[in-house]
Amino acid sequence: MKLRALLLAALLLGLLTSTVWADDGHGVGRGHKQQEREAAAVYNLRLASGLAAPGQPDPNVTVVPPGGGSQAAVVCTNRPDAWAGRLWGSNWISSQADCTASFASSADYQYGTSFALPASAGPARISGWVLADDSVTVQLNGHTIFAGGGFREPASFASDDSTLFNTGVNTLTFTVHNLVGPTGLDFVANVRAGFAATATGERAWNHGQCVSEVAHDQEPGHGHGQTVSQAARFACWEEIGD
Repeated sequence: MKLRALLLAALLLGLLTSTVWADDGHGVGRGHKQQEREAAAVYNLRLASGLAAPGQPDPNVTVVPPGGGSQAAVVCTNRPDAWAGRLWGSNWISSQADCTASFASSADYQYGTSFALPASAGPARISGWVLADDSVTVQLNGHTIFAGGGFREPASFASDDSTLFNTGVNTLTFTVHNLVGPTGLDFVANVRAGFAATATGERAWNHGQCVSEVAHDQEPGHGHGQTVSQAARFACWEEIGD
């Protein structure tokens, strides 16, 4: 349990981008099905925007502004009052640091990030949350898995179609359509491969245990409930399903 707690804590802090889950030999109290689930989940990646200081280039996300070439996206130093706060473990990004500035009207900004899956990874799925001004189309290797969203409330996206994934490099693209004024993007996503299919009841039980562990790892105090709720969405997404 100590090893699992450390791994979960690292994941929540954004320090662990690739995890090999396995039974740590201390499975008392977990149940046989829980141990099977952990042994089967062999590859877990977390992707997020804005993993740099405000005003600095995002090391993992590029953006192609209208009429321009590919460049590193920039972490926002400020944002319009109408935008929702950043997602848990990420930050708003744009093509420039001042995200309150007006950009080209009725134009598309294409953001992209990539990840790799080994041939041995097995069945894969992706799930995440996104904020965009004004709307966004999410594509995995050129296949649309979500369209819509906005900048006031996070929208969820997911796909468990393993045929959309590549062995080797995979590309996740966010095409943000700006109607007028400021524009930007904020996202988090988890990619999991090699998972074992579970029945609905079993998934719900595992999700409850996961949320309980997340709550235990969060610092108590003001806003604890909201922090746990948002953290659990990303740490425990694989238990919830689409």
